Amino acid sequence: MGLVDTIRNSINSFLKGKRDNSISGTMPFFSSTTNLGTAQLKAFLQSGFHSYSTTLSIGEKNTVISRSIDMLHEAIQYVDIVDDQGKEIKSGLARQILRDAKAIFGNDNFSSYIYFSILYEVCCGMKILAPIKVSDKGYAERLELLDPRRISIQYGKDGDEVLYHNGQKLESYVKTLYKPSVNRRGYGIAKFNGAIDDAILDQASRQEGIVFYKNSALPNIVFAMNNNLTKSNLEDFEKSLILKYGGLENKGQPLAANGIENITVIDSSQGIISGLEAREYNSNMLSMSIGLDMRGLGYMRNGGSQAELKAVMNSVNAKIKRHAERLANDLRREFSELVYEMPENMHFRFVPTYITDPQQVLDNFFKAEQREIVTKEQVSDLVNNQ
Repeated sequence: MGLVDTIRNSINSFLKGKRDNSISGTMPFFSSTTNLGTAQLKAFLQSGFHSYSTTLSIGEKNTVISRSIDMLHEAIQYVDIVDDQGKEIKSGLARQILRDAKAIFGNDNFSSYIYFSILYEVCCGMKILAPIKVSDKGYAERLELLDPRRISIQYGKDGDEVLYHNGQKLESYVKTLYKPSVNRRGYGIAKFNGAIDDAILDQASRQEGIVFYKNSALPNIVFAMNNNLTKSNLEDFEKSLILKYGGLENKGQPLAANGIENITVIDSSQGIISGLEAREYNSNMLSMSIGLDMRGLGYMRNGGSQAELKAVMNSVNAKIKRHAERLANDLRREFSELVYEMPENMHFRFVPTYITDPQQVLDNFFKAEQREIVTKEQVSDLVNNQ
């Protein structure tokens, strides 16, 4: 095996990863089937691997973001209902509301709801609201928000588009798109990864002042309709999305549905790789998005003081608290809109588990450094020998 093959395999391994020893398996920005050609490999390597305390490469940013999402997800699990003073309510109505919320929005501990809510806010700037009810049964159908990294597209004999999730054919689904508003320039993903903008944004639309994403670093969002709704139900659902989120400006939400008839799922990794151009973006922009002091993390990796460690731990705990409060507000609003109006003195509460040991932060963000990463000498040899 030659040097090029060795390095290519190392990078592909870095991008694929395994969840048990690497967070790259949960990266929202890279396809799990990325296959780098020699030219793309050179572009990726030339983007560099740099210290967290100065600048971050695209891959390093993805790793940090993915770890932050996982950490927040693990810290926010338990859900209950409280009154205006924050005291838990255990009445029959409260128990019924919890049962109904779990039936519509997720499993017993809301783990999927929490994970995807955090992922979409961090990656796209705002959490998607659940769609309005579409069935004639008098209540909202349960919609499963599928993991977009597990979605693949194929075409039948007649050229019909068929979607698969984890290898299983989706018999009934609805697809939607994210679109940041023109009044939200620099919001969400664009804060820290301009390469994605350059690779995926439609240039003509941008010149006209309309920012339209074919793909906002995630493949198109797919809702699986669990109860095998009729064709009429699906059409009503699509119309509801267009009415609720449609329009070019779309100031309120970054979700666009006016192109819902001719959406294609694209491989976001190819757009990212083709737009790398060895460009770097300041880590301060990344810290704005995930709410962590990346410079402080870089210092601590090289032996920071206990005061610095504690400061970052407090920053992480503040982020956990903010997400727990946002999730509770989002769930209450969506529940009242989709199911039935909650009493004014009842509120959901996502109970967080705060970090008490600063070492947990370091372990979380730097545990993947045990991986074998291509050295600068290998990169230099590869580039000079091509």
